[in-house]
Amino acid sequence: MKCPTAMLLACSLAGLSSAGVTDLSGDLTTHLNDAVGAGNSARLVGDTTTFWHSVNAAADIDLNGFGFTIDTGDGNQQTYSGAIAGPGTLSFVGRPDAAWWASGDIWLGGNAANTPDSVHLVYGSVNLNKTAGVDALAGAITLGSSNASQTALLAWNADHQINDGSAITTGASTFELLLQGYSETFGTLAIDGRGYLDLGTGSSQVHFADSSAQAWGAGDTLLIRNWAGPATNTVAFGTTHAGLTNAQLASVGFIDPAGMAPGLYRAAIQNDGTLVPDAMVVAVNPPFDLSPEAFAEREAVYSVPGRDHLAGADTPLTAGTTISVFGDSITWQDGYLTHIRTALANGEGTQALGVNVINRGINGGGVLQVRDGVADSAFPGSSAQASFADVIAADDTDIAVVFIGVNDVWWRGTSEEDFRTALEDLADQAAAADVRLVFATPTVHFERPDGGNGDDAALDTCSQIMREVADDKDAVLVDLRAAYLAYEMNHNGELQLDGSLIFQDTGVLTYDGVHPNALGNELLADLISQGIYEAAVPEPGSLGLLGLGTLALFPRRPE
Repeated sequence: MKCPTAMLLACSLAGLSSAGVTDLSGDLTTHLNDAVGAGNSARLVGDTTTFWHSVNAAADIDLNGFGFTIDTGDGNQQTYSGAIAGPGTLSFVGRPDAAWWASGDIWLGGNAANTPDSVHLVYGSVNLNKTAGVDALAGAITLGSSNASQTALLAWNADHQINDGSAITTGASTFELLLQGYSETFGTLAIDGRGYLDLGTGSSQVHFADSSAQAWGAGDTLLIRNWAGPATNTVAFGTTHAGLTNAQLASVGFIDPAGMAPGLYRAAIQNDGTLVPDAMVVAVNPPFDLSPEAFAEREAVYSVPGRDHLAGADTPLTAGTTISVFGDSITWQDGYLTHIRTALANGEGTQALGVNVINRGINGGGVLQVRDGVADSAFPGSSAQASFADVIAADDTDIAVVFIGVNDVWWRGTSEEDFRTALEDLADQAAAADVRLVFATPTVHFERPDGGNGDDAALDTCSQIMREVADDKDAVLVDLRAAYLAYEMNHNGELQLDGSLIFQDTGVLTYDGVHPNALGNELLADLISQGIYEAAVPEPGSLGLLGLGTLALFPRRPE
């Protein structure tokens, strides 16, 4: 969220123009309740933008021919339950990815209709929460902008929240209409981008006006989710088979329709304007194998219950075991390590052992910083950290994990020779200290699984160097790169109506292309726990992550 205290906004309050009515214009420096005053309604005397603070406002707002922009500051929840009356324009600016639609951004409630001339959801989410049949939005409605990386999302919390005559026009942004089982009647639909109509769970009935005269660009797409069959759901354009042109119809698809094999289906239009799924779309020249057999093989690479193994009744850990985990900001953030500690603290086999997991991550670190130490930037906060050899001695480490490489490739420019030499030094220092060593390969710098990320080749090279050093030095290897790529191939690819695939750069296992999101931290916790398990077993193990179809950890150095 943006920080309201950092705002430098002007507020123009012209005072009370009549009893109980507050005139507003400009950029408000406080939330609407304070700007309007208790018990008053508001009237715009100029274009007005809300303060970023969270607010729950019940005041009626007379647009008075001006524009009213509700800006949540990237997700602060703002709820408006009064009537927003036209003429005038109502605009919304929320969280760019609309990810907080269920809890943040904008909510429109109450039992009085909003009647603006036009509406523009630039990006973010708007929850439509008026009494069923009361217009939360009216006038011409625009969803999104020219920025394809943003999302404009409308979510229904009751039936019929939009004026039946309101035409919908979309920008290049992704748009989503989340009906959540409710029903709606729209005016025409004009698409310039990519969007989803999610019917949710329930008897959602959706009717658009005949849109055959509207502009739909080449490659623009409307994909329908959660269609439960014609007895439950209706999606219709007009009242005849001419409600969409053939070209428009080719831009509409159904994702996993009920009663049919999972997949993407082209749409057909019936004589009454109702859409139904037609032929299944088959991928054309995919960049990797999409067969069920290949999916299952890749799933085996990353579906490793490492925490269960490590903390279970048969744990190889002993009382007082110390595990020092070295890495970059992914480790420094302490996300996956928190999951490992929780598993050890609660596990049947480890809860009484007092196992100590020490975060030795270096924010921005590379392999040389791990080996040689840093003056600052280490966990916690920005602490100094000694060399690897000194740290494992001071920690009295039993098992050391080294998960490194993304920064070496991304921006540190570590040469292949230096990367290899540093890993060899770490392995030799661990052996000299009788510390069992786990190497974990770097993951990703952006998440496309088709080789289309700029650093893919360099990350592959660094990963291969780590595999070779682990083999030479008898260290356990956890091949996180192989696991990440396997997961991305299975979960980061959306089939298009023309048979092509599109991929996300972020948002699958990372929130920014590097640092793990919640799912990424869970995956790292399991995979690295499995590596620790293998390092701790009395004999060389046979489970691990070497390659996309094989689970084979390199064995640890014999005791």
